[in-house]
Amino acid sequence: VLDVGCGPGTITTGLARAVAPGEVVGLDVVAAVLEEARAHLATTNLRNVRFQEGSVYALPFEDASFDVVHMHQVMQHLARPADAAREACRVLRPGGLLAVRDADYATMIHWPRTPGIERWLELYHAVAHRNGADPDMGRWLHAAVIEGGLDVVATSATPKLFTAREDVLNWGDSWSEQIGRAHV
Repeated sequence: VLDVGCGPGTITTGLARAVAPGEVVGLDVVAAVLEEARAHLATTNLRNVRFQEGSVYALPFEDASFDVVHMHQVMQHLARPADAAREACRVLRPGGLLAVRDADYATMIHWPRTPGIERWLELYHAVAHRNGADPDMGRWLHAAVIEGGLDVVATSATPKLFTAREDVLNWGDSWSEQIGRAHV
């Protein structure tokens, strides 16, 4: 399994537990985040995981190297999501699975509305669009993956509603941590 955009490695280690003894490679473009992932891995007893630096646009692996390529919340940050899907398809073995999940922030609803989250959403959209990315990628993920080379694609969508105070705080806190990490 290749986990592209693995971030701090928590999903990567979950995948490793699920496929053990099969190998899982976590890949991220940010070296500092990979150090965090390696520190997380050190708290486990997993031996079937490794982390590597690399770009989704030029995956450092041979053609047909993986049974599964996993990308969770990655495409929304990319200026060329179809190119990323194409590269993911290149490293997939015939009959392999490209598992991609991404956000569509326009369908995420928080209640009661809070000025801080409203402002964050406004800024996140502005910065993403300035960078050529789309925080509402979830709505056109299907098209990007097909353009990237897959011909069998199953998609679904579910709006996300944040109404419990702890859910709203968790959402806001997780983004504030990511933003803080990005600017350190």
